[in-house]
Amino acid sequence: MRKLGTLDPVVYFENSAGVIVLAPSTADARYFYEWEDRWGRSYKNTGFELREAGTLQEVDALQDRLQAQERAKLEAAAEKDEVLYRARARGVADSLRARMVSSSTSPYEREFIELYLQLREEKRAKHRQRFLETTSYLWAREMDEHTLPQDRIKG
Repeated sequence: MRKLGTLDPVVYFENSAGVIVLAPSTADARYFYEWEDRWGRSYKNTGFELREAGTLQEVDALQDRLQAQERAKLEAAAEKDEVLYRARARGVADSLRARMVSSSTSPYEREFIELYLQLREEKRAKHRQRFLETTSYLWAREMDEHTLPQDRIKG
């Protein structure tokens, strides 16, 4: 029986730079920690340490660190996406503006192109915001459905 206020431990690997990788399962954590791929790499020999978070406070701290790590990855990906999008969008916008000033373009088509370019910029702001709205949670902390009844705090 576990002590009150504890969970099944959340097993993870952490390197000296603070990068955290969750183990696929608690039962197989040691195997995945020592397992080597065909190039001889493993978590163990690439500088990762095997760690556990067993109390609610430790799991909360781990969850906060994982969320910060994922947020940093998403922000970097959003920045890269924005740079690539801007380069491509500039080319399309220049092409459409050249078509707008052409004498063969009807007034209806000019208005359509102008509204299209305006709407595209408005939607891009929403896309940029959605890109950063992802939040992750640790199953062991938020969905502890297999907690034994005798381990729950008596009310």
